[in-house]
Amino acid sequence: MDRCTHCVRERTDGAARCRQTGAFSDWTALRMTIPPCIHDSSGAIRFYVRINGIPVGALVNKEALHYRYRPDANGEDAMDTYLANAADIEAAVRRRVAKGSIEPVMLREADLHTPA
Repeated sequence: MDRCTHCVRERTDGAARCRQTGAFSDWTALRMTIPPCIHDSSGAIRFYVRINGIPVGALVNKEALHYRYRPDANGEDAMDTYLANAADIEAAVRRRVAKGSIEPVMLREADLHTPA
């Protein structure tokens, strides 16, 4: 399926209608095709984690990433830090969802493990 950047309105049946073409697409599949990116408004890394087959949106701010994973680094790229620690960050999202957090899950420094 081609990714449509206009598909933003989610329906209760899991589909999204493209505002440009009027066509419906599978919103669940669409969300999993979106790679991690920097959210312009907050400067946080926005990403999706599949939990029980459902993609769950999450955010982690660059300050939390650098505090936990690169405390001695200056000017490091937040996306590089995210990608290097993606498995641990996704595990943190799963833990938060298991405790009752709803989408979007905003990770805090305390949610992330300190590297060994």
